[in-house]
Amino acid sequence: MLEKILGALLPAVITILLGYFAARHHDFKQTEVPTLNRMVMSYALPLSLFVGVVSAGRAELLADLPLVAFLAAAFIGMYAAVLLLGVFAFRCSPGLSALRALTAAARAPPLSARRCSAISTGTRATSPLRSAASLSWSAWSPPR
Repeated sequence: MLEKILGALLPAVITILLGYFAARHHDFKQTEVPTLNRMVMSYALPLSLFVGVVSAGRAELLADLPLVAFLAAAFIGMYAAVLLLGVFAFRCSPGLSALRALTAAARAPPLSARRCSAISTGTRATSPLRSAASLSWSAWSPPR
Protein backbone atom coordinates (compact mmCIF):
# COMPACT_ATOMS: atom_id res chain seq x y z
CA MET A 1 0.00 0.00 0.00
CA LEU A 2 2.93 2.32 0.62
CA GLU A 3 3.80 1.91 -3.06
CA LYS A 4 0.28 3.01 -4.03
CA ILE A 5 0.41 6.02 -1.72
CA LEU A 6 3.79 7.10 -3.02
CA GLY A 7 2.69 6.39 -6.58
CA ALA A 8 -0.31 8.66 -6.11
CA LEU A 9 1.62 11.45 -4.39
CA LEU A 10 4.76 11.42 -6.51
CA PRO A 11 3.12 13.13 -9.53
CA ALA A 12 1.86 15.88 -7.19
CA VAL A 13 5.34 16.44 -5.78
CA ILE A 14 6.85 16.48 -9.26
CA THR A 15 4.21 18.95 -10.43
CA ILE A 16 4.98 21.26 -7.52
CA LEU A 17 8.72 21.04 -8.21
CA LEU A 18 8.19 21.73 -11.92
CA GLY A 19 6.11 24.78 -11.04
CA TYR A 20 8.79 26.00 -8.66
CA PHE A 21 11.57 25.65 -11.23
CA ALA A 22 9.43 27.22 -13.98
CA ALA A 23 8.81 30.22 -11.71
CA ARG A 24 12.53 30.51 -10.93
CA HIS A 25 13.35 30.56 -14.64
CA HIS A 26 10.49 32.99 -15.43
CA ASP A 27 9.01 30.63 -18.03
CA PHE A 28 5.50 32.06 -17.56
CA LYS A 29 4.15 35.58 -17.24
CA GLN A 30 2.60 36.67 -13.96
CA THR A 31 -0.83 36.87 -15.62
CA GLU A 32 -0.67 33.16 -16.60
CA VAL A 33 0.04 31.89 -13.10
CA PRO A 34 -3.57 31.89 -11.75
CA THR A 35 -4.78 29.98 -14.80
CA LEU A 36 -2.05 27.36 -14.45
CA ASN A 37 -2.68 27.03 -10.71
CA ARG A 38 -6.39 26.56 -11.27
CA MET A 39 -5.78 23.95 -13.98
CA VAL A 40 -3.35 21.94 -11.87
CA MET A 41 -5.36 22.13 -8.64
CA SER A 42 -8.77 21.57 -10.28
CA TYR A 43 -7.93 18.90 -12.84
CA ALA A 44 -4.43 17.44 -12.92
CA LEU A 45 -3.86 16.79 -9.22
CA PRO A 46 -7.33 15.38 -8.36
CA LEU A 47 -7.32 13.13 -11.42
CA SER A 48 -3.84 11.87 -10.62
CA LEU A 49 -4.85 11.03 -7.05
CA PHE A 50 -8.10 9.44 -8.24
CA VAL A 51 -6.27 7.17 -10.69
CA GLY A 52 -3.82 6.16 -7.97
CA VAL A 53 -6.61 5.17 -5.60
CA VAL A 54 -8.85 3.48 -8.17
CA SER A 55 -6.03 1.39 -9.59
CA ALA A 56 -5.71 -0.51 -6.31
CA GLY A 57 -7.53 -3.83 -6.35
CA ARG A 58 -10.09 -4.93 -3.78
CA ALA A 59 -7.83 -7.63 -2.35
CA GLU A 60 -5.03 -5.11 -1.95
CA LEU A 61 -7.33 -2.66 -0.20
CA LEU A 62 -8.69 -5.33 2.14
CA ALA A 63 -5.15 -6.41 2.99
CA ASP A 64 -4.46 -2.92 4.30
CA LEU A 65 -7.17 -2.72 6.94
CA PRO A 66 -4.56 -1.97 9.66
CA LEU A 67 -3.58 1.16 7.70
CA VAL A 68 -7.23 2.20 7.45
CA ALA A 69 -7.69 1.62 11.20
CA PHE A 70 -4.57 3.65 11.96
CA LEU A 71 -5.68 6.54 9.75
CA ALA A 72 -9.18 6.52 11.25
CA ALA A 73 -7.71 6.52 14.77
CA ALA A 74 -5.39 9.38 13.79
CA PHE A 75 -8.28 11.49 12.41
CA ILE A 76 -10.52 10.81 15.39
CA GLY A 77 -7.69 11.19 17.91
CA MET A 78 -6.58 14.54 16.49
CA TYR A 79 -10.17 15.76 16.42
CA ALA A 80 -10.79 14.71 20.03
CA ALA A 81 -7.50 16.16 21.28
CA VAL A 82 -8.05 19.58 19.68
CA LEU A 83 -11.72 19.65 20.72
CA LEU A 84 -10.97 18.83 24.36
CA LEU A 85 -8.01 21.20 24.45
CA GLY A 86 -10.15 24.03 23.06
CA VAL A 87 -13.07 23.46 25.40
CA PHE A 88 -11.25 22.73 28.64
CA ALA A 89 -7.80 24.33 28.37
CA PHE A 90 -8.60 27.44 26.34
CA ARG A 91 -12.23 27.80 27.54
CA CYS A 92 -13.62 28.32 24.03
CA SER A 93 -17.19 27.53 23.07
CA PRO A 94 -17.88 23.95 21.94
CA GLY A 95 -18.87 25.17 18.48
CA LEU A 96 -15.67 27.13 17.94
CA SER A 97 -13.59 24.30 19.38
CA ALA A 98 -15.34 21.84 17.07
CA LEU A 99 -14.55 23.99 14.02
CA ARG A 100 -10.93 24.26 15.09
CA ALA A 101 -10.76 20.51 15.67
CA LEU A 102 -12.25 19.84 12.26
CA THR A 103 -9.72 22.17 10.67
CA ALA A 104 -6.88 20.36 12.42
CA ALA A 105 -8.08 16.81 11.77
CA ALA A 106 -9.88 16.92 8.43
CA ARG A 107 -8.04 15.79 5.32
CA ALA A 108 -9.21 18.82 3.33
CA PRO A 109 -10.75 21.56 5.48
CA PRO A 110 -11.60 23.85 2.54
CA LEU A 111 -13.67 21.06 0.98
CA SER A 112 -15.54 20.42 4.21
CA ALA A 113 -16.17 24.09 5.03
CA ARG A 114 -19.51 23.97 3.23
CA ARG A 115 -20.55 20.95 5.27
CA CYS A 116 -19.72 22.54 8.60
CA SER A 117 -21.18 25.97 8.00
CA ALA A 118 -24.16 24.89 10.09
CA ILE A 119 -21.86 24.23 13.03
CA SER A 120 -21.19 27.91 13.60
CA THR A 121 -24.93 28.64 13.75
CA GLY A 122 -25.97 25.50 15.64
CA THR A 123 -26.78 25.20 19.28
CA ARG A 124 -24.01 24.63 21.78
CA ALA A 125 -25.17 21.11 22.59
CA THR A 126 -25.26 19.83 19.03
CA SER A 127 -22.22 21.58 17.55
CA PRO A 128 -19.61 18.95 18.55
CA LEU A 129 -21.93 16.17 17.40
CA ARG A 130 -22.51 17.86 14.05
CA SER A 131 -18.81 18.49 13.53
CA ALA A 132 -17.99 14.86 14.41
CA ALA A 133 -20.52 13.76 11.80
CA SER A 134 -19.02 16.24 9.33
CA LEU A 135 -15.54 14.89 10.07
CA SER A 136 -16.61 11.33 9.38
CA TRP A 137 -18.38 12.41 6.20
CA SER A 138 -15.31 14.37 5.11
CA ALA A 139 -12.99 11.43 5.80
CA TRP A 140 -15.02 8.98 3.70
CA SER A 141 -16.52 11.11 0.93
CA PRO A 142 -14.80 11.93 -2.36
CA PRO A 143 -13.79 15.56 -2.97
CA ARG A 144 -16.22 17.66 -4.98
